[in-house]
Amino acid sequence: MFELAAAIRVYLVIGATDMRKSINGLSLIVSEYFNLDPFSGHMFVFTNKKKNMVKILYWDTNGFCLWHKGAWASAVLYSIIETAKANNLEPYWYLRHLLEKLPDALHEEDYKALLPQYIDKNVLPDINSIS
Repeated sequence: MFELAAAIRVYLVIGATDMRKSINGLSLIVSEYFNLDPFSGHMFVFTNKKKNMVKILYWDTNGFCLWHKGAWASAVLYSIIETAKANNLEPYWYLRHLLEKLPDALHEEDYKALLPQYIDKNVLPDINSIS
């Protein structure tokens, strides 16, 4: 199972990123443009101008991990974010909830329970409660 520790944050980098960049270039963006520590263990999500690619960079215990997906993955990510917003869920908490619970889903009803419209609103903070 894939679980995010409570201290792990997911940063979505707004704007276009050159998808030719690899670990060194992306970690430079994190440290120089956003003044964040790429070795923190937090996840940094980058997309290209067309929003049809996504790269996720994070530091694991002994090195960087870089996930790269094409158009389908990027479209799914944005669809999830917009659907969470439409259901008055904070996208960060909804994505985190999905990443923690999805590996345990075995049956159709398990997957259905993860859809934003079926999430117990008391489990996740809503958009209006985040300050």
